[in-house]
Amino acid sequence: MRRVLFVCALAAATVPLSARAGEPADPYGYDVQPAPREVGVVKKAWIGFWRDYKRNYRWPDPFVTADRLSVRVPFETMTLNGWRLQNTLSEHHFDGDSTRLTEAGRLKVSAIINETPVAYRAIFVLRTNDPAISAGRVAAVQEQAALVLGDRQPVPVFETYEKARGAPAMYIDEVTRRYQATTPDPRLPNDDSASDEAGTMN
Repeated sequence: MRRVLFVCALAAATVPLSARAGEPADPYGYDVQPAPREVGVVKKAWIGFWRDYKRNYRWPDPFVTADRLSVRVPFETMTLNGWRLQNTLSEHHFDGDSTRLTEAGRLKVSAIINETPVAYRAIFVLRTNDPAISAGRVAAVQEQAALVLGDRQPVPVFETYEKARGAPAMYIDEVTRRYQATTPDPRLPNDDSASDEAGTMN
């Protein structure tokens, strides 16, 4: 008799939970609300059982997202820093100590506007020791950018302390000339050399 009463009480405590014998619809068990005070001990234990089961079964799904984001953030920071250096106008983009853009500076502004992805489309001007010159260079870049943009949306222009890494133009030109001078002829090997190579491999 006591066993029958215990089974009936257990069934009455567990049936109202859901159509799947108390299994919550949320795969992570977050839809299982804490049991109210008037709920019996058995029902509280049943709710806690399904909550813990779902969380343990799905681990580490709901918790690994934060770890993945923490790993990706440094890469996004490095990407932003790389584009900032790429879009920086340095001293050689201006005519001496003046605020006037050189031909290289005008081409650089045009390349940033027309070739840089929209998410990274911003222009940075290397700050000088004279605030007036820095402000004048920013104004000159904004004016040149307006000419390139036309009726498109404006591109932000910022001052920066980070100097873009580079090398003198003479060095780059010398490396390019030597690379071109030592480039082999673009020719396919003749049949004899191909057969010799095949025989060597065999």
